[in-house]
Amino acid sequence: EAGHEVSAAQAVIDSIRPTLKKYWMTLIYLILMMTGFNFLAHGSQDLYPTFLSNQLQFSTGLVTITTIVSNCGALIGGSLIGYFSSFFGRRLSIIIVLIAGAALIPAYLLPRNKTIMIGAFFQQLCVQGAWGVVPIHLIELAPDEFRSFVVGTAYQLGNLISSASSTIEASLGQRFPLESDSETTAIHRFDYGKVMAIFLACTYVYLLIIILLGPEKRYAKNDKDTATELINKGVKDDGAQSKLLATPEDGQKKQTLENA
Repeated sequence: EAGHEVSAAQAVIDSIRPTLKKYWMTLIYLILMMTGFNFLAHGSQDLYPTFLSNQLQFSTGLVTITTIVSNCGALIGGSLIGYFSSFFGRRLSIIIVLIAGAALIPAYLLPRNKTIMIGAFFQQLCVQGAWGVVPIHLIELAPDEFRSFVVGTAYQLGNLISSASSTIEASLGQRFPLESDSETTAIHRFDYGKVMAIFLACTYVYLLIIILLGPEKRYAKNDKDTATELINKGVKDDGAQSKLLATPEDGQKKQTLENA
């Protein structure tokens, strides 16, 4: 059994090696792209509740409501932008929401009252709107031979590289302490908003460059051919099923109509 496992593993490696040799630049590009997308998601979300509670001193309930509002924007953005990218193009859709998201950074971090929920809603609409295009864009760019391997590897490595984003923001934020409202308070407050703004601005610029320089394979020929084959197969299957389900009475009715 051990020999069979080694042989199977070697077979997988042998089959992957030619793909990596041929598409290594594509894989590197996808890893860089997913690193940017994961930095954008984590950088805009992970430390945001801490920013609201520590710097803005929102109550737990208000932090929860603000987070829910932002997630509603994320849900709408991911659904709509992903859908419309089929008409306007993957790269163009991503670029538009990235520019809009960058412009909304002040509205996401500068307000000091409940109006910040508006900025949170639209910021996450843009962030997750860009993410709504990611799955199909990844699939279209990945080579057919090992599409699952390339997509999964690019996403996971990008997520791994960006996993320290909240730690980076928190560590940098502690370099910008804020004055406490009371001398007796034991809570140390930091200007997390400033750090998040700089972090998000850099991430938006990085992603814009990556997407502008990258390819797009919307409506690739192999995808259309595959879809056509599936449609034709479905039609044939439907015809076969109709014949199997036909009854003698159906045959008699058909014969009567033909004679008439």
